[in-house]
Amino acid sequence: MRIVKVFSKKFSKIKNIQKEHIVEYFISEKIENGKKIYGIFLSELENKKNPEENSIFILPDYDKTYDILKFLYENAIGAFEFKDIINELHVQ
Repeated sequence: MRIVKVFSKKFSKIKNIQKEHIVEYFISEKIENGKKIYGIFLSELENKKNPEENSIFILPDYDKTYDILKFLYENAIGAFEFKDIINELHVQ
């Protein structure tokens, strides 16, 4: 499996609302039954320790996968929420 970081977003500490953290957005690629399948992988780091990571393989189309990753990044979707968003987009 190959994983490439595409975006990174730093969130500021906002008292009583959110902790400072970084979300990194990756596209992953694996070969299954001789065909490439692309997925989305997010890593959420709080104070540079204890990363939360989630991945999901969704499409055989790189461009569509990239567009979904860009949507997640531009809307500041983190590792905890992104699977729900992808399910709502009906892309699985």
